[in-house]
Amino acid sequence: MKSGKDVLKILHVQLDTMKNSDVIFLKEAFYAMKNNEVEALRHLDQYYTAFKLEEELAIASTKTGRSLLTGIIPLYTGKTLEALTHLKKLKISHYPVIYGAITSILDLSLEDAVYTYLYSSLSNLVYVSSRIIPLGQVESQKVLASIRDGMLNQPFDYESLTLNDISSFTPGLQLASLKHETLFSRLCMS
Repeated sequence: MKSGKDVLKILHVQLDTMKNSDVIFLKEAFYAMKNNEVEALRHLDQYYTAFKLEEELAIASTKTGRSLLTGIIPLYTGKTLEALTHLKKLKISHYPVIYGAITSILDLSLEDAVYTYLYSSLSNLVYVSSRIIPLGQVESQKVLASIRDGMLNQPFDYESLTLNDISSFTPGLQLASLKHETLFSRLCMS
């Protein structure tokens, strides 16, 4: 990767991958929380563990999920705090499952939950790219604007996706993740 165009290509692949994986887990967790289906949340978290074959990515997902939940709890009071605290006691940990459950508790729409998840995930990748390529601030902002516009102008039917639709064929990403685990000097710590 040498430019914003290269980063944008990777972001589009990542976006397509997340639409058929993380978004489905997020959506299912969103509804499971809405319907107070605790066992469904646990099942989704276990399923996601099995889905994430690369150990480093699975660990990163649990760290990010736990961090999000731990960070958001002090911001609320009352019934919202009770619901978030209950969620923490369930020991659900994977990021898309936690994100879906939290956005359900906070009464966001599923659409807002999906698009904020996608955009924040992709913007994190742009941030990392800006550090390791290096990608300048202006070029980074252009990449973010382009991916945002692409997401908004090409909506997808996330409501119809189910656990049976989960797929992820990204052998290049998987191989790079496996190699990243054993590098002497790592580019970024997950």
